[in-house]
Amino acid sequence: SVAANVGGIDELLAGRPGSWEANYVHSLLFGTIGPDPQDLLRHRTEPIVVPLNVPSLVADLVSAGAAPDGVSAYDDVVDRVSEPDAEAHSEAWDLFSDTLADLLERYRKAYAAYGQTFTDAVLAYAQTLPELRDTYGGLLVPVAVVVEADPESDGEEVENPSEFDDPLVWKLWECAFRRVPLPVVAEPAP
Repeated sequence: SVAANVGGIDELLAGRPGSWEANYVHSLLFGTIGPDPQDLLRHRTEPIVVPLNVPSLVADLVSAGAAPDGVSAYDDVVDRVSEPDAEAHSEAWDLFSDTLADLLERYRKAYAAYGQTFTDAVLAYAQTLPELRDTYGGLLVPVAVVVEADPESDGEEVENPSEFDDPLVWKLWECAFRRVPLPVVAEPAP
């Protein structure tokens, strides 16, 4: 169960690769579970938690030049909104403030909708994995998605996984990422 909860035999033994103790533990687990690493998943006892940080995902893809056309990071769009001169009339400042508030609200809604669609995709894909299903078709362990959708968040509490993290979490995350189009938010008029 411990090996299943951390993502696999290699992940369990990561701190002691090549030691004689690790070889014995590996042999014991391999002999008990068998050669198919998918069989290990049936022994998982902890919930599978898939993290999604929408602002961080979008910002990373935009900065890497990998975002589809029309997808912009919130901070980049805010930076492009023209701030009035210090001597501008209060109406100009009110318009500026309203534009930023409207932009924030549109991004919050788009990111929340993306998070919900992403969650639905993760849960749907989890239902198709035979190694996660019991004999009645239900999930052996709960699957949850934790979403950060606030465009103004610092992104430290919820971090997107990498392919080097828990393999099952990565498999679920990557499938949803490939299936759900990134959110497109119209920019305000200049």
